[in-house]
Amino acid sequence: MSWKDDLYSLDTEEPQDLDELFDTSTEAKNGDVGFVNPVSGAGILGRESGVLEGFADYGLGFRFSRDSQSLMVFAPSVHIFSTDIQKHDTVIKNTYLRDEYGEIEDMLLEVELVKGGEKNEKL
Repeated sequence: MSWKDDLYSLDTEEPQDLDELFDTSTEAKNGDVGFVNPVSGAGILGRESGVLEGFADYGLGFRFSRDSQSLMVFAPSVHIFSTDIQKHDTVIKNTYLRDEYGEIEDMLLEVELVKGGEKNEKL
């Protein structure tokens, strides 16, 4: 698709009502899991799209996005209290599992062998 096609598709899109978009973005859908306080509106939701978001007020919250692989923090003021802050430029696959990855993979393979009788190559 060329840039002209992109421009044409943007030009011919139906205009979106921003108030309606805001209302639907703050509502929990059928596939969403979480809780929202009916009095304050604060809550945490696991969206069916894979997004995890928490919010306390308009413009005050966080969002983990699976699509963009990012953490977004929305706040007029951010305070971090720490004795040590480290920045890591490289991302190592499955760093959260550290040395346990092999053990967990073996356990998953054992479960698959018991269930299906054959090794599941997806793991």
